[in-house]
Amino acid sequence: MKSRPTPQEHIEKHVSLLAEIKRFNERWEGDQLFRERFSKNPTLMLQDYKININPNTVRYIWDEQINRDIFIQDSFADTHAELKILQDLVKASNLEKTSVEVLESIMDQGLKNKNFKYWRNRQRNRLISQTIRTLNRDAGHYPAAFELSKGCSGGCWFCSVSAEKLQEFHLHTNKSQQEWKYILHFLRKKLGPAASESFCYWATDPLDNADYEKFALDFKEVMNSFPSTTTALSTRNIKRTKEFLKLCQKEGGRTRFSVTSLKMLNDIHKYFSAEELFEIELVLQLDGAMNESKSNAGRARERALKDKRRKDVVDDDQSPSCVSGFLFNMIDKRIALISPCLPCDRWPNGHRIHEEVTFETSMDVAEIINQMIAKHMSLELNFDHQFQIRNDIKLSHGINNGAPALRLTTNCKTIWINNCTKAEELCNLLSTKKHTPKKIMYIMSQVHGQSYAITSSILKKLFDYGMIEDDPKLLKDSLGKNIFSEILEPNPYNQ
Repeated sequence: MKSRPTPQEHIEKHVSLLAEIKRFNERWEGDQLFRERFSKNPTLMLQDYKININPNTVRYIWDEQINRDIFIQDSFADTHAELKILQDLVKASNLEKTSVEVLESIMDQGLKNKNFKYWRNRQRNRLISQTIRTLNRDAGHYPAAFELSKGCSGGCWFCSVSAEKLQEFHLHTNKSQQEWKYILHFLRKKLGPAASESFCYWATDPLDNADYEKFALDFKEVMNSFPSTTTALSTRNIKRTKEFLKLCQKEGGRTRFSVTSLKMLNDIHKYFSAEELFEIELVLQLDGAMNESKSNAGRARERALKDKRRKDVVDDDQSPSCVSGFLFNMIDKRIALISPCLPCDRWPNGHRIHEEVTFETSMDVAEIINQMIAKHMSLELNFDHQFQIRNDIKLSHGINNGAPALRLTTNCKTIWINNCTKAEELCNLLSTKKHTPKKIMYIMSQVHGQSYAITSSILKKLFDYGMIEDDPKLLKDSLGKNIFSEILEPNPYNQ
């Protein structure tokens, strides 16, 4: 009996067809004028845009009725049998893409430093409680990012990190390569294999650095993984971009093109064939795209205050950040410990900076990272430090599943802490935001008759779920002294 083809074999057999479907979808989602004109003469439009496909083949994309029949009711009429086959092919293709959930699981398993792993999980739990998005719509929580330039030449109006103008890029010399590889080796040894999911851009564009490919190959040598790359400069030097895509294919790297204008989309489709772009995701950031939503962070936050057109497309319910870990700038020699958050006046770029330190040589990096982990990433709740519920949480008590429970309400979610027979009393204590866990446990035991073990378990859950404040400016120890005072003062590594 002949064996059934694997999804990958199925895809390879129909690459040309799937690539044209992908190209049509990019044009359909990204080009408003194309959508408006298409239904008048589909065949002519496809010819004009050089998309080599029968309009009926992609009818499930552009015909709302067919789309509703197929994807909402999940039913195909006999006349749509071809579409059913094509949908199966697209589903098979999507199986080859790594979802955020899978990547998160891979990183979680690959993190060997317990302190970092548990801290990262707390940041992830905190963000889940603050947004309406579930993990599958989260951007991810990568362990580290590296800036290989100072500033960015892109100038995108929606830049969530308000990148400054490009000033210089990090040259790949014998000295800088030695420093780079030392830092990568240390990070992989310290964090584990998950460090290989780090990437080499932030408030920068990878292709602003003329030596980016060299740094990426060093990354592959040390991490055993070519760094994923997102660039908004794919059409600036077509020859370089094509060579880079060949390098990524050879080394197993993932690449995305950020498309910021209709002209850029036209140029990408002009200079790159559908098959060349089959494995390349186009992130359609241009005006008029079907999904124009941008995070209300950084430069977009500034523009939205002045321009109603921009205000209508910014979104308050998402964080643009995707790093819970270390952000390096190799020119300024700066390391920041960051984590995602909703954009706000305190953190307008959508990520919190827990600490920021400069270093002189690569040998300083190990000590700085170790100190950051020691300061911020305790495995256990500190019973002598102030226990303060996050400021964005409304704390109350009520009945859940027929029993008293603590209720924590954020702007979009309600979280219940069960098995709390003295919920009202504990709620009153926590609401003061001035007691240490040790004092809370003592009062609950001596005044309200709840055992140390039960109170400790509840406080530990709140800690693990990311429900307590860890902003250095807000936390104090039992004597009223700021517990992170040393990092609010000039750091000995800062120059």
